[in-house]
Amino acid sequence: MLQGHHYTISIFTLLYMLLFTILYVVKQNYEFISYIIVVIIIAAVIIISMKYITYKQSTLWLLSIWGLLHMAGGLVPIGDTVLYGWMIVPLSETLPILRADQVIHFFGFFAATLALHDVLQSKKWKFGVAYGIVLVAAGMGLGALNEVVEFIITLVVPNNGVGGYLNTGLDLVFNFLGALFALLIVKYKR
Repeated sequence: MLQGHHYTISIFTLLYMLLFTILYVVKQNYEFISYIIVVIIIAAVIIISMKYITYKQSTLWLLSIWGLLHMAGGLVPIGDTVLYGWMIVPLSETLPILRADQVIHFFGFFAATLALHDVLQSKKWKFGVAYGIVLVAAGMGLGALNEVVEFIITLVVPNNGVGGYLNTGLDLVFNFLGALFALLIVKYKR
């Protein structure tokens, strides 16, 4: 299933997943151990679907980098917090914007929406308004699924760092912006 150029991406992904798995197990960070399981499931779905879908190498790299950023988000210290909690630039006095978590959500659902574009292209969908709506809606659907996983983690893992309703709302906004940006890139490349 994996072609030659996919091995490099696979090895890179496998190495950082092993490293972060060891680190999260040692730290007994059960929240991110559950995220590791989710990333493994997503990787398995992509690998299995490669039999039917041709993903661009750039898309696979973006997805892998998203996984790396996600794994680093709960562990890599920045000041008195971790990457996910880092306020990159305070753009609002009332909303906690712009945090690394939001940038990673934007990037992640940009990458996920590009993967969905590869799926639609493999099925010979024609580009147009309906295509754009379906593509962004599909990206948003994956973003909503991500928030469902985070919600389940809040129910199962005590003392998690998921955040509350405001965090969920902002995550959804940045998921949407990432999906929309992917559509703009797809449209521009056409």
